[in-house]
Amino acid sequence: MNKINQIILLIFLSLVFVACGPNPEELAATANAAATATQLAIPTATPTPEPLPDPVVGEQIFNTKYLELSGNSCNSCHKVDDSDRVGNIPLVGIARYGGERVEGLSAEEYIRQSILDPRAYAVEGFDPEGMPEILGDILSEEEINHLIAYVMSL
Repeated sequence: MNKINQIILLIFLSLVFVACGPNPEELAATANAAATATQLAIPTATPTPEPLPDPVVGEQIFNTKYLELSGNSCNSCHKVDDSDRVGNIPLVGIARYGGERVEGLSAEEYIRQSILDPRAYAVEGFDPEGMPEILGDILSEEEINHLIAYVMSL
């Protein structure tokens, strides 16, 4: 075979390869698929989810935590059911009406604010001095979340 025939054959084979090979879109799709498969194959650490606030734990905090320090529990002043106890500040239904007490605050935010700064939004007819201001100091963030979950369940 002479040189011209070899060059023609080489050009022909190159054209066949280019014509039969993948187009740029196919090459990009293959590259993207390979990258995704590589990412999926790399193990990653699964974050440990935060424990959800537990109303049962919140009820225990409501009934005991402040009692340990002062001799009074939250239920000394707050009623959590429809009983006829006189002088108790009702919490029943606060999940429904708490979000209407202060514009811009949800019921949960209102309860949190009332725990941390009880004098911020005094309820008409009740002495704001009666609520201890130290709950934010004696309760952890997790305990406050449990307490809010309990009060929201009333």
